[in-house]
Amino acid sequence: MHTLTGHTVVCGYGRVGREVGHELAQRGIDFVIVDRDFEVVAAACEAGHLSVHGDATEEPVLVEARVREAKTLIAALDSDTDNTYIALTARALNPALMIVARAGTESAERRLHLVGANRVVLPYRISGRQMALSALQPAMLQLFEYLTFAVATGSEELLTEVLIEGEEGRDLVGQTLAEAFPHVGDVRVLGIARAGGRFSQGRSPARA
Repeated sequence: MHTLTGHTVVCGYGRVGREVGHELAQRGIDFVIVDRDFEVVAAACEAGHLSVHGDATEEPVLVEARVREAKTLIAALDSDTDNTYIALTARALNPALMIVARAGTESAERRLHLVGANRVVLPYRISGRQMALSALQPAMLQLFEYLTFAVATGSEELLTEVLIEGEEGRDLVGQTLAEAFPHVGDVRVLGIARAGGRFSQGRSPARA
């Protein structure tokens, strides 16, 4: 851990923190867990995760997690007060840090922005939108989850829209993305919006 740089510090390894850790691990992103519960930290270490036992609201604990060298910090505790202190302390230690914080209320969301959080996530708001999409537009749910994670964590992946019209579109029918755009690098098609408002979720390799 003493040479780790550009990583993510995850403060709080409860239900939300574990989901964050799972997503980061799936994407191959280095992260350090900080939690005040010794048993939680021991279990995380046993699972192969870098961990620090301590109170993330205290500066020495964040320093031990190398927050000065980190790219991102995620404050995932279930206490708005704790997450506010974490964001405030982390911002003082690393002015360039991307800080993502969990909030339980809209007033806490405003306070977190004031003390330096770049992005604030309200779990009840996210879960409500997911439930609505599951009922109304199930094909959009995976896209919503992907975009939510990309935006919340400051992903460097480029999200862009390509508009194809008229005769140009006819020439691309049946081709894969690599065949249609040979000079484009490694990309992932999130979805295809067709004439008439039809939307289909992207697959690999995507065909026009």
